[in-house]
Amino acid sequence: MRFPLPFVPATSYKGGNGFGASRDSVRKGLKHAANDLAADPGTPVLAMDDGVVLQDPYLFFFNTYALEVRHPQFIARYCEIDRKAEVKAGDKVSAGQVIAYVGDQPGQDMLHLEFFRGNKVGDLSTPKGTHPPFDRRDDVFDGATILDLATHSDLKAEDDWLVVTEPDGRKFLKTMQLKDI
Repeated sequence: MRFPLPFVPATSYKGGNGFGASRDSVRKGLKHAANDLAADPGTPVLAMDDGVVLQDPYLFFFNTYALEVRHPQFIARYCEIDRKAEVKAGDKVSAGQVIAYVGDQPGQDMLHLEFFRGNKVGDLSTPKGTHPPFDRRDDVFDGATILDLATHSDLKAEDDWLVVTEPDGRKFLKTMQLKDI
């Protein structure tokens, strides 16, 4: 399992930015259905595990997009990403592959990451107010434990990294070396 960003953000993806946090300011009784990973716009988003992209990126929130990937143990919805993604519906992805980039929106930029068990069918979101407390499919769950266990590099948000393209067109991160300058 791979962490979905090149670094673990200094701001926690638990508590107020975590699954189950109150979103009463949006609508009374609404709970947060994701773990938010603070990152600057343009930060590469990495596939957490091998998997298959379920559909093309689609509009999600404040002109950012979402991308759904079925991984062996869960479905991940990588949200608040830029319109330009590196994958499309039906593509097979590998753990650590660059699949998208964090989008730019008003307020704090982040990867809004939702986890679903994959044992239900249908849209991951439900119409507002019809499926409390998350307005999500019943198999949504808190991914903090997965994120806590996921491997990651020693990079920090301010570090530089290179995106390298494999012969098959897939992109991966490489740490910057002096010889690369």
